[in-house]
Amino acid sequence: MTTESNIAGKRNVSLDILKIFTMLLIINSHSDILYPAQIRFLASGGAIGNELFFLISGYLFSAKDDIGRDIWKRFIKLYIPAYIMIMMTLLCGKIHVDSIEVFVKEFIWPTHFWFVGAIFVYSVILYALKKKAKIDNKKSFVCFGLIVVLIDLLLYIFCIPDKSFWIVEDAYISIIPFRSIYSIFAFVLGYYLKRNWKRIRSRLSHGTVVTMAVVFFVLFYGFKLLLNRGIVPMPMQILSQPLTIMSALFIFMAFAMTDLNQKLDGKRAEHMINTLSGFSLESYLVQFLIIAGIAALNIVFPVNMVVCVVCVMFAAGILHVIDVKVIRAILRE
Repeated sequence: MTTESNIAGKRNVSLDILKIFTMLLIINSHSDILYPAQIRFLASGGAIGNELFFLISGYLFSAKDDIGRDIWKRFIKLYIPAYIMIMMTLLCGKIHVDSIEVFVKEFIWPTHFWFVGAIFVYSVILYALKKKAKIDNKKSFVCFGLIVVLIDLLLYIFCIPDKSFWIVEDAYISIIPFRSIYSIFAFVLGYYLKRNWKRIRSRLSHGTVVTMAVVFFVLFYGFKLLLNRGIVPMPMQILSQPLTIMSALFIFMAFAMTDLNQKLDGKRAEHMINTLSGFSLESYLVQFLIIAGIAALNIVFPVNMVVCVVCVMFAAGILHVIDVKVIRAILRE
């Protein structure tokens, strides 16, 4: 994701803070091996974090006149850091390429880090939707949403045979992650919000948005609790997807409506927030190897979590410096 965060053309530091919050949510969700067994359920938040990631990316999406050049730049900026980490993961023995299908899945689509391939494909699709369907129009957006829901439901019903366990976030249909179907809606939703921000903002108070964020956040985790206890049948897990989208939507809006620009303008805190938020993509890429490495050190909880976050940010910063240099060399910027 780009480091530029703005609302209605004006930079909003709160979105940078949201990007950091999203990073922490996803790091936490992948850190179950760092938690003591009795509280391992606290390693959660990844589903909402993922949709926030896509929603923010869609909001920050900007189409250039030279579409071919822009798509090429997006490919390079997404895939170069991903390929660096894929090669490191391969050298660490975490990837085993033993077939053409595995090679395609790990390196091309959706890649070892599925969201990288997803963001790139979503960007290409959004170009088409913007040009052909005028997706910032309300009717076109609603129609697109209904199509996504229909495809999502049909694939869930007919292509995921065993729904007796939590599979909705982990299932693959061939080499395509099932969750990538509804995540594209979050991406397009972010773009729709940007194009219609003033109108949407004028109709909702900040207090209402914050309340809705809390309500949907509680509903999401309450629903998962009911699923895990067998009170709600596990095949109903598909309902977690709209709850995830709605949680991400209102959390995003709650941050976006919070104006911290004047309070932080020119201060060291603003620079630190901007710097850390600029590592968002790299933090997702490095965290898996870092978490595994911290787990091997057997550091006592919760010190291990603090060490993990610090190491992820440090490694993400190094990767960011490297990939920026490589990207500039390729694009000759």
